Amino acid sequence: MNGLDALEDQDHIIDFYIVVKETAVFKRIKAQVSDLLGPINITSQVKRPMSEGFPTNVEYFKLDFLDKNSVSLGQQFHEILPLLWLKSGAIGKRPEISSSEEPEMLILPQNHFAILIDETKYAEFAEKLSEENNIEVIYFVTNSEEAFREMSSGKK
Repeated sequence: MNGLDALEDQDHIIDFYIVVKETAVFKRIKAQVSDLLGPINITSQVKRPMSEGFPTNVEYFKLDFLDKNSVSLGQQFHEILPLLWLKSGAIGKRPEISSSEEPEMLILPQNHFAILIDETKYAEFAEKLSEENNIEVIYFVTNSEEAFREMSSGKK
């Protein structure tokens, strides 16, 4: 059993990169991938020095403590939004809010999550959510356990 066995029946894979130093190793792995995934339609071998590295899509986050009073007053939403995106599966480009004001709600179908910040806007939020089919995670921002239960059950 080699590491490529995990590719079996993974027909949805459309791009595959093989990074090796030797051409013979490249050809051997390419043949194994072709056996597992089927014929390769387009193939190109790119030679580049390892010192050049690869383009990245990495973003670094600084984990720090927030003032709990500022958080409870809703003044740290910009700082918390990346955490909610990560907790929701980090789907799509990380959402950013340009204004300094906290929004009443965010519905982010491209990121598969939504956030209700102002619980008095629940009815409007629920209506907008009914028009979306990509939302998988919903966050309610509230200080009330009862309001959270009502919104979670869809009764509010």
